[in-house]
Amino acid sequence: MLFFINYILYNNIIKYTNTVMNFQYYLTKKNIYIRIFFIFLAISFFWYMYIAKNKQTSEYIILHGKNNRCLQQQESLLLQLQLMQEYKSKIEIEFKNIKEQTSRELNKVMTQLKKASDERDNYRNKYLLCNKSEKLTEMSNKSTIQENLNAKINSLKEKIINYEENKNKNNKQLDIINGTLSQTQKQLDKCITDLNLSLQQYNMLKVIFFLLFNIFYISYSNLFNSTCFFCPNNCSV
Repeated sequence: MLFFINYILYNNIIKYTNTVMNFQYYLTKKNIYIRIFFIFLAISFFWYMYIAKNKQTSEYIILHGKNNRCLQQQESLLLQLQLMQEYKSKIEIEFKNIKEQTSRELNKVMTQLKKASDERDNYRNKYLLCNKSEKLTEMSNKSTIQENLNAKINSLKEKIINYEENKNKNNKQLDIINGTLSQTQKQLDKCITDLNLSLQQYNMLKVIFFLLFNIFYISYSNLFNSTCFFCPNNCSV
């Protein structure tokens, strides 16, 4: 809109240059439109640069926040994986201990069963049979203990399987987050580069604008210092 107004003002300057014959009247009207033209030009320029700068800054803030969220998610997943690794080590140690204990108990029970079988074959009297019955009862109790140990082993195996499944799932999530983090970091770097370039262009355009303004002011200094420029009504037509 501002540039459209500048275009209209510029056309008015050309119109007065071609149609007005009175030089004093021409200078008066020309100064008015030149002054308004450069005022709107300056406003348009600074408004455009302000919008461009704010847009780049907003994109940088958004990407920076997204990058921080990805870093937090990555840190959380890494901590979770570390805890799961410690839990797995604990389960493996417990599994190893139970397995060793089960092997010892099993060997002991098998030895007692073999001994009881040998006693059954060698002794036939009632006393020894009763004694054998007590031993068989004791071995039956130990067999129950063995079953309980086997149940614990199976439970630990299920825990290890669940751990591996959760670990694979978390690794996939971690890969996705790392990919998102890498992409966001690239976008953030690009945004920073664009922001720096925009700031450089902004500063360069400011310098060019003020140089042109000074050149214009020096070129028309006699008109700016005249009464007609500041108070056109005082000029005679």
